[in-house]
Amino acid sequence: MGFLTSTRDFTYEAVIKAPQQKVVSFIQKPDSLPRQSPLFVSLTPDASATEQNWFIITERVPIAGPIETKTTFRARLVPVPNGLDSDVEASLGVKLKAHYTVEKKGENESVLKEFTTMEASSLLIGFTFPTMADAHKAVIDGVAAKAAQGGLDDRDF
Repeated sequence: MGFLTSTRDFTYEAVIKAPQQKVVSFIQKPDSLPRQSPLFVSLTPDASATEQNWFIITERVPIAGPIETKTTFRARLVPVPNGLDSDVEASLGVKLKAHYTVEKKGENESVLKEFTTMEASSLLIGFTFPTMADAHKAVIDGVAAKAAQGGLDDRDF
């Protein structure tokens, strides 16, 4: 951690009305989690990456009321047993490390858990952390809603 850099941790979880393996398969598709974000605009493979699993993601950034801009950042999305790990390199030195795990809850239920650490300038973290936390809650809740509608298998999202 550098001078004037802060870190904050974020955890969130939700019960998903789908079997564990179905949820794992869904979140391991590169575009599944990003598309659940209310800020999502696009995701494309990073053609300049020398390693696999790097993508360029574009999201909206709300500024105040109807005023917004867009940001583009690199994200590495790596399937791991029972989940997904991600590393994000955003503008202005903002970095995220997220770990998503899926645990079996019942026969047709799972728990999707997220643990994320954000590193950012002490001057920016007061804005970036709440924005990230709200978007990430919406992502997990979006997976839960999609599962409740029986939609973890389709590609129409």
